[in-house]
Amino acid sequence: ISYAAFVDDLDENQDIHVYEIEALQALCAWTFDRRVFPMAVDCMFGGGGRLPLKELNRRYTPIELGVRKRCVDSLASAYESTWHKTYPLRLQPLRQEQKLSSLRLVSAEDPVLHACFELRINGLSFLIHQCLPRRAVDTLTQKPPAPDAPTEAAVRHAWGNTLQHNV
Repeated sequence: ISYAAFVDDLDENQDIHVYEIEALQALCAWTFDRRVFPMAVDCMFGGGGRLPLKELNRRYTPIELGVRKRCVDSLASAYESTWHKTYPLRLQPLRQEQKLSSLRLVSAEDPVLHACFELRINGLSFLIHQCLPRRAVDTLTQKPPAPDAPTEAAVRHAWGNTLQHNV
């Protein structure tokens, strides 16, 4: 989908985590419903997870921040491990955003890959979205140019191989 469609489809009340993927020379974002972490903390401390789920325009508590960090780190680690056999990469935390208007991963018309995961806690459904610019994955699937035709694409490919070898 286009990046504009991705942003338009999301609820404004998101907790957004932006990562840099150096191996793909791209950024990706994970968005969480802001109610997930308070709900998780309530369940961890014996609550039934039946908090009044109003819009959370408040700051997270220190405990919620710790749970949030652990959950987001676990998600990043799981994502890295799924890519490991295909193309090893590392997600480097870059920044966190509270407003979709601040996100700006790519231009509005650029295509992105969008994955949506459903998390259920005590019968309530929360969505986790992942957004990755399509061009990041396209670079992995491009075929190398013929060796007898050093075009601009060949030069870029050679540079990419050299960079990959050095990294």
